[in-house]
Amino acid sequence: MLYIVLAVLAIGVLAVLANRRKPTFTVLVHSKPDGSADVLITPGDQPPEHLASMALMYGAKIRWLLNNEPAPIREFFGQLVAECADAWSDPNIARLSRDSSVAKEILGTMEDAPMAVPGGEAFEIRYTVTRDGGGLLVNTLPRPGMSPNLPWHYIHVLDAVRAKQSPIERRHFADALGYLADQVASADANTTGLRALTTRMEAAHRLGKGAMGAAHVGSTAARA
Repeated sequence: MLYIVLAVLAIGVLAVLANRRKPTFTVLVHSKPDGSADVLITPGDQPPEHLASMALMYGAKIRWLLNNEPAPIREFFGQLVAECADAWSDPNIARLSRDSSVAKEILGTMEDAPMAVPGGEAFEIRYTVTRDGGGLLVNTLPRPGMSPNLPWHYIHVLDAVRAKQSPIERRHFADALGYLADQVASADANTTGLRALTTRMEAAHRLGKGAMGAAHVGSTAARA
C-alpha cells in the first residue's frame, strides 16, 4: 500500500512540474453519452511525429491506468487498439469511431445505454516536446466518469490523429499501432508502478517518432 501511495505522489509531482511548462499542444476530448465526441487540438498545425508520439504515449498510459479496472475493460481496450491498427490504412473507413468493426459492435451493444455521464465527459491531454527531443505527456480525467469511456474515448483521439496523416504516414503508423496493440495485450502490461509507466511511455514516444521518420524517408524516396 505504501508503494502505491508513493507512486501516486510521484505522478502528482511530475504532473505539477509538467503543468508549469507551456505545452506544445493540448488535446481536448468531449465525450458525449451517445458515444460520439468532439476533439480539439490546439494549436492545430502540429508535425506528424508529435501527434504520432502523443497518440502512442497516451495509449500506453491508458493501458497502465486500466490496471485499476476490471479485466473485461482491459481486454476491450486491447481489442480496440488492435482493430484500429488493422483498419488504419483502409481507405474505405472514414472514421474509426463510426466505421470500424469494433465501433459498430460497441455502439450497437450500447445503443440503449449511455456511453458517458449526462452532459458528457472532458478528457485533456497536454503534450510537451522537451529540449532533448523527447515527449512529456500529462492528462486529466473527468470526474465523475464512466469506466468504459476510459478506453472508448481513445478511439476519438486516434481519429483526430489519423485525419491529419497522409497515406504513407498511415501505413507506417499502422505498424506502430499494431506494435502497441501487442504490448497492451501482453502480460507485462499488467505491471503497475511508476517505473513501468515511464518505460512504456518512453518506448511509445520512440515508436511514434520512428514511424513518422520512416514515413518521411518513404515520401522523399517516392518523389525522387
